[in-house]
Amino acid sequence: MRSGKASRRPKTRPTAPPEPALPRRRIAPGRGPGRVRAFSPQGEGSLIASAARGTAGPAPRARRWPLLAAAALLAAGTAGCAYTTSTAMLAAHLKTVSIPAFENATSEYEIERTITDAVIERFVTDNHLRVVDERSADLVIRGRVVSYKNAVFGFNNAANAQEYRVTIAVAVVARDQVKNRELWRLDDLVRSANYYVVDVPGAEASNELGGRAAAIRKIADEVLARTVESW
Repeated sequence: MRSGKASRRPKTRPTAPPEPALPRRRIAPGRGPGRVRAFSPQGEGSLIASAARGTAGPAPRARRWPLLAAAALLAAGTAGCAYTTSTAMLAAHLKTVSIPAFENATSEYEIERTITDAVIERFVTDNHLRVVDERSADLVIRGRVVSYKNAVFGFNNAANAQEYRVTIAVAVVARDQVKNRELWRLDDLVRSANYYVVDVPGAEASNELGGRAAAIRKIADEVLARTVESW
């Protein structure tokens, strides 16, 4: 017999969607228990844990920049182009040098004095050999101005001379007074320098004195280099 009240159906709770399966973990072959790799159903994943025993991986790049910077500074330092000399070939018994006044075989007034002063100044600045008087010197450098020339070297579009070249030739001999022998000799040491009498791109206007001074500096550099490095 049915009762007067309608029967109630039992309430059911909604079921939650299934949670996605987490990647399975396996011990990577040959790596021991300290390193673990993640594996997913689609295939092998990336490394997810470091060695539990505290071993570190490759050093971060941030730690490597001091070494790279130091190497770059060292390369820059050795790539300098300043004019320097080396005493690698200089005899150990040579400590002092004397440079008497050069002789002058040209008509250029007092050019021998200018060249002598320039050579002495170059040795004083270099300081590998101490400049002293001739009697107490281990090495004596003598020279003679053979020729001097100042000539036109270039013209502008209007056929006017605008560039000149100074050329100086000297004969030089360096004598070792300790061992009584010649250290080196040059009978035709020639150096030149150009100058412009008007302003041009990359060079300001100069004159003969400027060109002469530049050529004399080259002569002084060569005398020093041949003496100290025994070229």
